[in-house]
Amino acid sequence: MRVRGFRFGPIGTADEDAKKVWNANDMDLQANIIHAYAARFGVGYACVSPPGPKDKFPVITAEDPRTTFVYRDPARPTRVLAGLKMWLDDLEDKIMAVVYLPEGTYAYVGPSGEQINRLDHPQLKRMLFGAQGFMRLDSFPNPTGVVGIVEYVWRPGSADWISASSRPAG
Repeated sequence: MRVRGFRFGPIGTADEDAKKVWNANDMDLQANIIHAYAARFGVGYACVSPPGPKDKFPVITAEDPRTTFVYRDPARPTRVLAGLKMWLDDLEDKIMAVVYLPEGTYAYVGPSGEQINRLDHPQLKRMLFGAQGFMRLDSFPNPTGVVGIVEYVWRPGSADWISASSRPAG
């Protein structure tokens, strides 16, 4: 996989702002990481966040599909309704979670790794899927109204690069 373009606005227009966002986020490296995740796990993710107080451009990060997930509209599968990023923070020894919705982003802290290790499987399942033990830390409005997690699905068979040796003779 390789990036064929990155632009804002109508197709076919060059956009210097898109180039600045790409460069500010070191997307030459980040795109390769996303592609590697997609090749290895079948899917990769990018998280697009509004600029922070010291940022000039939106922040784009490659996200590990083992800790990131999107929920799609069952009636319109191309529409993402929510995103979730969840991981065990090594410094805090707590499960951290960020929920991305069209109206806002919500940060949560959960139980410690030690608490998780003491649980048997059914308790762990109830706790994680019932959100027991999670406390909301903060929330931020989403000015775009769009979930900021973008999913990249690995589909090597859908490309135009099928080699001549794999084509039927004739």
